[in-house]
Amino acid sequence: DAEQSARQVLAAMDRLPAAERRHLLPLLSELGTPAALTAAQTASQSAELALAREGVRALTQWPNAAAAPTLLDLARTSADPTLQLLALSGCITVAEQEADLAKRFDLLQKAMATAKRPEDKRQALGQLGQIPTVAALQIALAQVTDPSLANEAGLATVNIAEKLAGANPKLADEAAVQVLAHCQSADTLKRAWVLRRQQNIT
Repeated sequence: DAEQSARQVLAAMDRLPAAERRHLLPLLSELGTPAALTAAQTASQSAELALAREGVRALTQWPNAAAAPTLLDLARTSADPTLQLLALSGCITVAEQEADLAKRFDLLQKAMATAKRPEDKRQALGQLGQIPTVAALQIALAQVTDPSLANEAGLATVNIAEKLAGANPKLADEAAVQVLAHCQSADTLKRAWVLRRQQNIT
């Protein structure tokens, strides 16, 4: 019983000092209950840095997307650079579990806007490529001209354009042209050529 187990873990945590409490935090993500989420969120905002980091690590392992908004907020507002990076990467990871594509897109769009490092943007692009919407395509296309992101952005662009080609062949063709101009990945370039030929034939 996850709810009962969560109550027992939380009761045990309440009796412990911060230095020891953080060792129980990994259990919260395994339980995944609303009460466990609240406890992990509280820990992630602790003034005790070690406790806050463990709270963030617990949130990054959450079994659903409920932890994503808290992680995004921490990535934007935390004064600790390490915690910021942990939170942002965790937000992108957890967002993948959001079944509502509009909500997932919103999280990833905000994560992309928050990200400063290319590796975080690449991580977000990998997920944006799974969202077959014009808005997601536009974000991926905007990154294709950045040499540090071109391959990941190109792959995301092709993934989306292939799904949109039937309803919007002109947009798919324009996306393929941009990928061919900037991407270096052989497999992605091959798919872009196929996409172009299909649109020009039809």
